[in-house]
Amino acid sequence: MPRKKSEAGNPLKGRNPRVSKGVKAENIPADKIEEQPQCHIHDKVEDDQVENIRENVCVKEFDYPLIKHTDGKQYCLFHLPTKEKDIEKFEKFFKTRLNSVKEGIAKIKELPKEECEEAKRLLSYDFRYVWFPSVNLMLYEFQVTANFGSATFSSIAFFMSATFSAYTDFSLARFLSLANFRAATFSSDADFTAQHFPLIVISARQHFRLALILVRQHFRLMPILIRQHFCLMLISVLQDFFLSLISVLQHFRLTLFL
Repeated sequence: MPRKKSEAGNPLKGRNPRVSKGVKAENIPADKIEEQPQCHIHDKVEDDQVENIRENVCVKEFDYPLIKHTDGKQYCLFHLPTKEKDIEKFEKFFKTRLNSVKEGIAKIKELPKEECEEAKRLLSYDFRYVWFPSVNLMLYEFQVTANFGSATFSSIAFFMSATFSAYTDFSLARFLSLANFRAATFSSDADFTAQHFPLIVISARQHFRLALILVRQHFRLMPILIRQHFCLMLISVLQDFFLSLISVLQHFRLTLFL
């Protein structure tokens, strides 16, 4: 009976067939190894934010594959820069993300008070750079930080009667249609330095608070020299006003005596 060849005698046994004989896989130069495609996120995203956003915001590829956009770049479903996307899946992943934060808040409430407050600061609704085909968060309660920084709302954004209990970030957000915040409540600081904000609907009670927020933000963002110039102009105008008032009063007094 012929004897079978020993598997140990086969030099290719257990080796990667794509690696040549005598070449170890770990010796392949890094630039020769094909990198897996990743979500581009946005052209203007800061380099130091990329990995954090991919980790905390992007839809994972095993949940939904990356999509090649007309610009030739690949995006996850959240960051695909068009409203022509799988809206049903988008809504599903968006609701899942909201529910995940809710579950986290419920667990946090079971902690001692000091630990609870610290844990709340580490938890957030993170939707940076997300391109929303639509959004309806009417009556929604944001109990922790809500970050919509640099997000794009391509159709009407409904936030009517929503409650924002912690810091809210809409900085550099783009509202391409109506943004409805009527009767929404902000009990903490909010950043609305939007890149594109054509129309916002709010209630009369919100006008004054929102105006203060916007004025405070824009005043803080002005360069120091411009701010100083503004203050000097204001002082000059007030001085001119009071001098004019004094002059009028003196003239009126002299007139009475005459």
